[in-house]
Amino acid sequence: MNPPEYCLFTVQFLCLTSPEWASWVQAFGSVGAIVAATRIASQQHRSAQKLAVELELNKALRRHNAITGIAMHARRQLRFVALQIYPLVNEPGTPITDLTGIERAKLELDAINVSDVELVGVGVGVRNMLWAIREITTVVNTAGSGARISEVWADRTRDIEEVAERALADIKDSAREAAEDPRGVLPP
Repeated sequence: MNPPEYCLFTVQFLCLTSPEWASWVQAFGSVGAIVAATRIASQQHRSAQKLAVELELNKALRRHNAITGIAMHARRQLRFVALQIYPLVNEPGTPITDLTGIERAKLELDAINVSDVELVGVGVGVRNMLWAIREITTVVNTAGSGARISEVWADRTRDIEEVAERALADIKDSAREAAEDPRGVLPP
């Protein structure tokens, strides 16, 4: 006597014995398990990559926000010194001796490794802000001894302030652009 056959949808060529059905179910189950394991691993890999990109982006944006804050502080300090220079034009005045704030801002900007900054505009802005600080310090040391200073030094101070303002704008614009389009911040 032949073993009983079990048919799928009562179709004759899909009639198999119990052991044959078991082997087919096992084969399809194995293939299904392999496909599911591959999909799960792929999804986990994509999730891990996405998380790594988000973490790197957050780190870069925090760094750019910190640099923006340092540059804003430097610009305020530079403006403070400039406002002490303008009254000395063609008038004898009190020498400018308190450069503590501007020196502190210079130290903070010097501590930034510009080559590690992802955005070119931030690096250029930091370099220009450092230049402005060095120049305003030179103006103070050269012309701010308490004697009358010429209009040339006042014009030079205005030029330095413009460079500092542009530097701050470069830094802010680059940080804003990075927040809007993070692809410029992240490595490929």
